[in-house]
Amino acid sequence: MNIPGPIALADLLSLKDLVVYQENTYSEEVLWRKLAPALKKVFDALQKMRSEEGRNLGRDLQERLKVIRKGVGLISEKVPQVVEAYQVRLQERIKKISKGVEVDPIRLAQEVAIMADRSDISEELIRLGSHLKQFEALFKESQPVGKKMEFLLQEMNREINTVGSKSLNSEISHQVVSIKSELEKLREQIQNIE
Repeated sequence: MNIPGPIALADLLSLKDLVVYQENTYSEEVLWRKLAPALKKVFDALQKMRSEEGRNLGRDLQERLKVIRKGVGLISEKVPQVVEAYQVRLQERIKKISKGVEVDPIRLAQEVAIMADRSDISEELIRLGSHLKQFEALFKESQPVGKKMEFLLQEMNREINTVGSKSLNSEISHQVVSIKSELEKLREQIQNIE
């Protein structure tokens, strides 16, 4: 074309009818017929991936719940022993301090009863067991359950914290720490659930 020098885009655009807007010749129906199979493949693959991830996540959550249930069972087994151990320790301390002076057995029994009442964790263990059952029931739901699981985890944390604060036994305290660790892992996993 023997045009001297560079041609600016503005010069080309200023020429009439060089660039013409043309309406889309495809109808939405035609476009949808072409896109629908590809979109279906993508959505099917996404659903398959989400289902697999959900199954894996569910297995992990259930394994962690087993660990928590085992810990709660071990705590429940220790509860009766805690009061007995406290009574024995209290009697030994009194013998050491009193140096042969007779101690009123009724007063000793009152002290043990007061301690037993303050350290009673049976209600917390019952509520914790109930929350675990409710949590496990959510696995059967077909609707989103993430918020419900989150709420139940908060309640379980509250109960196990109370058990820990009332505990006078090192083995119970150890189980409380283990359960709290598992609850934290559950909380992290639940962040991935709708």
